[in-house]
Formats: sequence, structure tokens, C-alpha cells
Amino acid sequence: MPLTEEQWDQFLDTTQRIELSDDSRRTIIIKIAGTESDNEPWKGFQVIKGNREYFAALTNFQRKTDDAELIKKMLDAVLAYTVNSKDRKTIGALIEAIKAIIDSTTEPTPAPPPPVPPQSISETLSLGNKSRPSTPSKSMHYIDFDIYLSISTGSNGQKEVSATLHGKSSTGEQISLPQAVRVDSLARLQAPTGPNPTERELARYGYQMYEGLFQQGMAEKWGLAKGRKPDLIRIGISSDDRELVGLPWELLCDQPNQINFLATDSKYTISRIIPPNEPCEPPTLNAPLRILIGHASPIGSKAIEREIPILFEHLAKEGGHSAHVVERVNFDGLQTALQSQGDKSFDVVHLICHGRFKDDVGKLAFEDESGNKQYIDAPVLSEVLKSCHPALVILQACKSGQINSRTDWVSGIAETLVRKGVPCVLAFRGEPDIDFATEFIEEVYKRWLNGDSTFEGAVRSAHLKIRDSQTHSPQDRKSDAWALPVVLRHKGVFLEINRPRKPQIFDARDENEAIARFEQLYLNSD
Repeated sequence: MPLTEEQWDQFLDTTQRIELSDDSRRTIIIKIAGTESDNEPWKGFQVIKGNREYFAALTNFQRKTDDAELIKKMLDAVLAYTVNSKDRKTIGALIEAIKAIIDSTTEPTPAPPPPVPPQSISETLSLGNKSRPSTPSKSMHYIDFDIYLSISTGSNGQKEVSATLHGKSSTGEQISLPQAVRVDSLARLQAPTGPNPTERELARYGYQMYEGLFQQGMAEKWGLAKGRKPDLIRIGISSDDRELVGLPWELLCDQPNQINFLATDSKYTISRIIPPNEPCEPPTLNAPLRILIGHASPIGSKAIEREIPILFEHLAKEGGHSAHVVERVNFDGLQTALQSQGDKSFDVVHLICHGRFKDDVGKLAFEDESGNKQYIDAPVLSEVLKSCHPALVILQACKSGQINSRTDWVSGIAETLVRKGVPCVLAFRGEPDIDFATEFIEEVYKRWLNGDSTFEGAVRSAHLKIRDSQTHSPQDRKSDAWALPVVLRHKGVFLEINRPRKPQIFDARDENEAIARFEQLYLNSD
């Protein structure tokens, strides 16, 4: 039975009294949701202490079903998995009050089910040596807000920039703007001056980009997309003009006087859309992933510690995936490693090495047989990668994400790989230090490979973690260092790992105790 707006407001007001201890909150997350994902409303339990906004997010997906009984079942489950005795009394009384509000609807609602006998509870929870049957989680509702920018020279000799929108929701709904909108101010942006602009100066620049981009019809469509309250809006920037693609879009900021970068906001991700030379199907990723980690530290370059690829190998295996490390990687060694796997392809290729952008061409520094530098450019690398068709390539190398606006040909490493058919590449603009790049990708591994987030969501979390660390504990890094990692991908690529939900296992010796606890809570008795 759907709730009226008034009843819904009463429901949310009542829930402001919820305050759970850490042990109860964590148990609820794991037992009910089976995850601590940013992309699911269950994350609200980590900060639910009286916060109306988070509880609204938690229960909103039930409201969408127009079924108040689902909300009540969810509340029963919360009570059943509350482990702290003080919490049980508080939330038990609260849930009864919430149910009373729900049942106050003018239309009759089905009578609540009778208490479940212990035998049925055991079967329901699949206690003992059995596991709870997994329930497929609902797919994330997201909107691809893909903006295409074009540039031309007007009759007055000034640059004219136009934007069109080809947006689409994950449910297939179109949010498009086929007629071009003039966004000329993007061609006149004044980047912050000085070797290390402040974060506030970066935010002001980001707001100039935001104002320049979201004008007229584009602003209307942007408001429409946000009004639909998706879990995520993926902003994709595409253009044949490399000067526009190369702008630091990660600095987009939607507030004129506040520091609110969209790239660090959980509601958005930002990437550059690069069209492939030939049509490609979006990849599907099924766990466990196969990951190749290549490591090169040639003579004469700053040492890249051997422990770095070992760290990533450990994180991959910790997430339930397989990882193969290739040390002192060179052209032949990489090719051999890929071909030696037979028909089994690698889903992810992660290269840890030095990079450079010289003579308008980006290259990676591998090692030859003597350990000296062996520079490999993107066209050669793309030919090697064709044998395994990776869904993702991670280039942990300086200037690997550089896009050169001075040339008429594609010369950046990441850009070339995407045009040559790699669905998605994570790379770095500029020259981040080795520790920074490792720290950033470590967060991506933890968030993505453990199933906590989509790939782009994990990148967003890493952006936020680095920015927060710089803000709260000053380090010897530029204020825009967090924005140096960039994602380049094909249109429509959404790297979410498909994996069965981990079954909830109950030890046989705890069966009687679990049944007694559930019965006690269900009957609301001491």
C-alpha cells in the first residue's frame, strides 16, 4: 500500500530517533545488505544517527515499489539483526511507531503475518551448515550525460564552441539535446596562475567551466537529469578538438562560493569519451577477474619499488581475483605473458612504469634485456594488447593521460589505446609522484575489486580520499594533484563486476542461540 506524502514525512520524522551503536550498524550492513557499497542505500547505516537524509535514501527504494509492506519487512529485518541490547529496546519501540504510521493509511492493509515458529525461522535463515540464498541486487540506476563539444572560428576570427547532448538512462530513457548550444566561454577560460594555486582558486576555475558548459538548453537538461534522482550521473566529455578534451574537467565545481568538485561528489563521475576506430561491444566483467600487473624500473630512472606490484597482487587476490605479475616488463616479455595464457584473456592490464611526452608523442619506459630503458609508444602497445582484449588498462605512469592539443593526430598513450579498441583506460595527466599514484590506485583496487563500487565510483572515492588527505594533512603535493588521474572510455562502457552475493554462513553451534534471539526479537519480548 503506497504511503501518502504526509505519511512519508511522518515516517521520516519518526526515524530521526534512531541511534545505533557501531556493532549493531555493521552487523545490519553485512547481514541484510551483504555489502558496504557506496552505490546502495544501505551505506546510510554507517551514519544513520538521527540523520533524516540518510534514512530517506535507505528507504527510498522501497517507496518506489509503492508497497508499504516491504518497508515493514525491512524494519523487521533491521530489528532481527540488531545485536546491542540497548539498541534492541530503542529500535523495537521505534519500529512499532513507524508501523502504526504506515498502517494509518485510509485504505486497508494486509494483516501482519503471525509469529514464525522456530522451525520455520531455521529454514528461512538456512541456519546450520547451509547458507542464505543470495538475492540479486538491483542494478544501479544511472544516467549517462554525454556532452559533445565542437569548436570553429567565427566570421570575427574568434573561437566559437558549441555543445550537444546525447544522454541516456540505464533504463533506456533518452535525455538528449540534438540542437547545438553555444558555450563560447569555454574557449576563453583563464586557468589559475602560479605554480601551486589554492584549492579555492581551483574551485573558482571549476565553476567557470561549469557555468560555461551548462547554459540554456543544456542547463535545462542537466536540471532534468538531477531531478530524476538517479544513483549516479556519469558526465562524459567528448570532442574532436583536443584542446577541449584536454581541459581539466575533474575540477568542475557547481557552487560559485563553495568547494564542491563534482569529481569528488558521490552523485557524479567524470570521464572523457573517446570513440574507437571500429565499433566495439561494451565489455561484461564476471568475477573472478584475471589481472596482469607489469612492473618496469629501468636503469637511470627513479626506482619503482618491487613491493608496489606485490601490493596490488595482494589486493587483487584479497578481492577474490587472480593476478599475474610480470617483472622487468619489456615488449617481448609482455607479449609472451599475454600469449602464454592460451585462450584465457586478461580482464585488466595494469602497467607500473615511467612515462614521458616528448616530440608530441607519449611513450612508456619498459626495460630491455640489459635493464636499460626501452620506450614503447601507444600504437605498438595496442597491438600487444589485442591478444587479450582487456576491458580496462591502468597506466600508472607520468603523462600517460596527456592529450596534446598542438597536433592534428592522436599522440597520447591513453587516448590512442581507447581509439584502438581498449574500452576503458585509467591514466595520469602531468607528473604525479610514485607514492601518490600508488595510493590512488590502491584505493581503486580496494573499492572496485571487493565489489564495493563500480570502477568509476572507485575512482571518485580515490579522488576524494587524496583530496581530503591533502586538505587535512598538508603534503608536498600540488593542490590539484588529486585531479591528475583521468578516465578515458568508450561511450556506454560501465565497468561493474558481476559477482554472486556472498552467502551468509551460520555456524551450526550457534543455531539454537540464533533461533532464540530471532524469536525473542520478533515477539518483542524480554
